[in-house]
Amino acid sequence: GQESTILQMDSPSAELLPIMDVSATDFGNSNQKFGFQVGRVCFAS
Repeated sequence: GQESTILQMDSPSAELLPIMDVSATDFGNSNQKFGFQVGRVCFAS
């Protein structure tokens, strides 16, 4: 099956966004895959 994790950022520092790079390590098994989707983004204050 597929598992998912939702990462939500809430910061008063707008200069931290947008996220430009993602790095993930330690999948466990060599046959595991990693992917991500970018959903809707709101930069409103």
